[in-house]
Amino acid sequence: MKKIVYTFLFTVALGVMNLMSQSNAITWTIKNKMEKGFFKTEKNFDATFSGFKSKEEAMKFADQFKTAPDVASYTVTNVSNNACDVKFSMNDVHDKMFYVGMASKMGVTHMSAAGQTKTLEEMRNKNK
Repeated sequence: MKKIVYTFLFTVALGVMNLMSQSNAITWTIKNKMEKGFFKTEKNFDATFSGFKSKEEAMKFADQFKTAPDVASYTVTNVSNNACDVKFSMNDVHDKMFYVGMASKMGVTHMSAAGQTKTLEEMRNKNK
């Protein structure tokens, strides 16, 4: 019986460690010049996504743009050990909250623009 309990606890501990190792704080930094109404008029974005543990993880993240239905095209312009630069175009313009939702689905935890960094939760709460 002890063997079963110890095996179970070991398995749970491994699972928790795996979840913790994948909980990166990924930040989406918008490099475009930000002006009032930016999201409602802009379809082309120049961005950096940072907070990865390796180049492979950064590339795997960038590959999410392939399957995003609203993304018309994208180009990965640079990949380093903890970041990737991506230029992408959307099919249509959207409001800021659309991009907050998109970022959340992609696993992004923070957004940065015009020198300010906020969590996605802060951005959601601000617009309630």
